[in-house]
Amino acid sequence: MVPDDNSLTCPRVSSAASDDGGLTETDGSPEIGVLRATNTLLLDQLAAVQATAEKYVALAQSTQKQGEITQTRLAEQTDEVARLTALTEDLTLRAEAQRHADMAALADFSARIATLEQQKLEAETEIGRRTRDLDDLGAAHGDLRLQQTDLTQEITALQNSTSWRLTAPLRAISRSIRHDRR
Repeated sequence: MVPDDNSLTCPRVSSAASDDGGLTETDGSPEIGVLRATNTLLLDQLAAVQATAEKYVALAQSTQKQGEITQTRLAEQTDEVARLTALTEDLTLRAEAQRHADMAALADFSARIATLEQQKLEAETEIGRRTRDLDDLGAAHGDLRLQQTDLTQEITALQNSTSWRLTAPLRAISRSIRHDRR
C-alpha cells in the first residue's frame, strides 16, 4: 500500500533559514567555518534527499493512480468475462437443446422414412399383383373377344341360313302370342 501524501512529504529546510546559534565568521574560530561548510553541505544533501523523496512521492502517486485505473479496467474486464461466460453457457444450453430437438426430429423422420419404405414395398407388391390380375383379365378379355367373334359369326351364319329365313314367320307369331299374354 502506498502511504498518503502527508506521510511522504518532508518539511523543506533551506540554508537561509538555518539557525547557526548566533555564531558569525568574525568569532574567529576555525571550527565554525568547518561547521558552517558542513552545515551547508548537509543542507544541500538534505535538499537533494527531499527532492528525491518528492520525486518518489510523485511516482508513488502516479503509480497509485495507474493502479486504480488498472483495477477499474480489470473490474470492467472481469464483468465482461462474466457476461461473456454467461452468454456462452446460455448459447451452449440452447445449442444442446436444439441438438436434442434435431436428434428427436431426425429419429421421427427416420421412423417415417422406414414406414414409407414399408408402405412403398407393400404398394409395389400390390401393383405387381394387380398387374398380373390385369394381364389375366386382358387375356380373358381377349378370349371373350374371340368367343364373341366366333358367336357373332355363328349367329350371322345362322341368320343367313335358309332355315332361319323360312321359320321367321313362325317366330313372329310366337312373339306376338307371348306379348299378348303379358
